[in-house]
Amino acid sequence: MPRSLAVILTFAICGFLLHNLPLLAYTGVPLITLWFILLGAGVVVGELLRMNLSRQRYLVRAAVNLLYLSLTFEAARRIAVFAFQ
Repeated sequence: MPRSLAVILTFAICGFLLHNLPLLAYTGVPLITLWFILLGAGVVVGELLRMNLSRQRYLVRAAVNLLYLSLTFEAARRIAVFAFQ
């Protein structure tokens, strides 16, 4: 199995089993699983682009990570609304 697929599947399975499964009966929408799939895809894309923030200041790294988390969550939310509502 290609590493990129393994990374995305790992994020998807962990997102579902560890985070989404307890909420799924309540919400009926796999929002966290969708979010984790997007996070995994972001990791793969970051690796392909050789993105390395280690030389950046702490505030820059924190801002990039917060933006990444926020944008991927919003994208997952919009996908969930479109697909499950």
